Amino acid sequence: MQFAPNGTESHIGIFLKSLFGKAISSTLWGLTLEGHCEVVHEYRVTRPSVLLVLQREGTSSAHLKNEDLVSNQSDSVTFVSFPNASDASILFGGGSTIDSIILGFSLTFMTNLLQGSSSELHPVIWDSLFDDINTPHEASFTMDSATADRLFKEFRRTDEKGPDASGHYESRVREVITRFFYSSPASSNPIGGKMVNRIENAKSIIKRDLGKPFNLRSIAEEVGCSSAYLSRNFSQQESRTIRQFLRETRIAKAKELLERGDLNTSETCLEIGYRSLSHFSKAFQEEVGMLPLEYRSKHGKGTK
Repeated sequence: MQFAPNGTESHIGIFLKSLFGKAISSTLWGLTLEGHCEVVHEYRVTRPSVLLVLQREGTSSAHLKNEDLVSNQSDSVTFVSFPNASDASILFGGGSTIDSIILGFSLTFMTNLLQGSSSELHPVIWDSLFDDINTPHEASFTMDSATADRLFKEFRRTDEKGPDASGHYESRVREVITRFFYSSPASSNPIGGKMVNRIENAKSIIKRDLGKPFNLRSIAEEVGCSSAYLSRNFSQQESRTIRQFLRETRIAKAKELLERGDLNTSETCLEIGYRSLSHFSKAFQEEVGMLPLEYRSKHGKGTK
């Protein structure tokens, strides 16, 4: 599905309007979706991107290789990064009324834009842009009704045309980034005992399934909550994202295996869930300060 700049179309019950830019070529673009649709429609991500989904009504989902990364609920803003556009998409419709605005950024553009203030970013956003950049990330934020009404009204103003429109949309986009990208993951409400138990269970599942592909949705279902709710509360409770915990746990296990000396570097990589030796080596070096092969030579049994 392609959207021409400032174009509109009615697509089987969904009214689409491109606000600015071209989704397939611009470094920054935006579109608005309104209406009711019985069937599920898919927007394909065509290149490494960061998407912001502002949702006032209905639900939509971000998917990667059939994995539901995060569901976007009413009155929410959802951040999703797709470092590799292959098999990435946003799904909407499916028997629901949808009222959404999607803002898209090329990954390079977003990284350059936020580099000067990276230390102040929400940890999930910092992780996706400056640390674990080869992994998809997601974060959800609540948007109060008054803010949602105002932002949607401003983005959908029909009198913004010509040169003035660029400045208008730029101001709105910067407001969204400032309001949500720098939001603290901590909530003013303490996490209850039930959620603490879910977080501990999630940590146990990650350790149990360390060698399997990471699936946040599956973990959330097993502990009994949504993936967005688990991700948000995990960050608050642990002062790190769930993906940071996964990485730290994988590297800790890798050190243990390399010290035993039973497995070589490639075998260790697969044993702890990495499918790319280069990604494993890079993560290991960043966490430990040396490459896996060097660590095994220095600390592995029978290798001295």
